[in-house]
Amino acid sequence: MALEALEQGSPTAAYNLGSGRGYSVLEVIRVAEKVTGKRYPTVLAPGGPATRRCR
Repeated sequence: MALEALEQGSPTAAYNLGSGRGYSVLEVIRVAEKVTGKRYPTVLAPGGPATRRCR
């Protein structure tokens, strides 16, 4: 829909291109590292969601 709007001459805008699956910030950073070839240092806060485990 976003591409169609641009093709029809709509002004540039921000579009939410959701896929139906949520991604964590860390997942997005890791993909960005693969795409750019750069390393982005990250710090995970103790006790945050990334350190919790389901049993």
